[in-house]
Amino acid sequence: MVCRRTLLYGRFVVRDDNSSRANGPAAASLVIVRHGESEGNAAGRFSGWRDVPLTAAGSAQARAAGEALRDAVGNVDVAFCSRLQRARVTAEQLCHGLGQPELERTSDWRLNERHCGAFQGKTKDAVRDEYGEDALRAFRRKWHVRPSQAQSGSVDDPNADAAYADVAGSLPCGESVADLVVRVQQFYREHVVAHLQAGRCVLVVAHAISLRALAYVLDGADDEALPVLRLGNADARHYRFDVDLNVTQVRAIRTTAG
Repeated sequence: MVCRRTLLYGRFVVRDDNSSRANGPAAASLVIVRHGESEGNAAGRFSGWRDVPLTAAGSAQARAAGEALRDAVGNVDVAFCSRLQRARVTAEQLCHGLGQPELERTSDWRLNERHCGAFQGKTKDAVRDEYGEDALRAFRRKWHVRPSQAQSGSVDDPNADAAYADVAGSLPCGESVADLVVRVQQFYREHVVAHLQAGRCVLVVAHAISLRALAYVLDGADDEALPVLRLGNADARHYRFDVDLNVTQVRAIRTTAG
């Protein structure tokens, strides 16, 4: 099979020379959506696993995104989101906008945002002042670098949070990008692949960096760099697959005005 990828008006299109296999008969697809604006976004803070709510604007963004997806994609068959409320509420609002308020939604901690360790709740300037520019740069750019770890038993330790009692014991208190990719890949293989193989449309609502990790998995990448994926709040991408679950097309879907 020979494929070539081009960038056309912000849309990656993979063209397969064996066009009869370009899209399977069931037309499997995946829609990824970043959550609406959160209070952490509005304040310019690293939220990570802190369970910050959406702003009023973020809730409106999510509902509008659902309406845009209804026009661009149609019905969704199954939905997943992280356990953080900014993703869960976004997923709920999306489903209302889609006209599918009763669509079953499954929350999975492996879709949570990257755990920012001791940086959580702080602005970039505050992290720079407390830990130094080199530590901030390494956290943001290095594949295997973890941030300073959150203190055991603190508000940023999910193992001490009743909301994660069912999976507590081995949850992170600060992650590298490599750590994040491992758990996102596990989620994708365990929960998404079977739906795609059955030709379903899957919705995943998560976070800026965890969705970049998912894009890395979908790309089948093996280098130590996440793909450039600039998803604003409530922005969406729609992936289509062939029968072998190779990505054949990715398109950006405008979900908000401006």
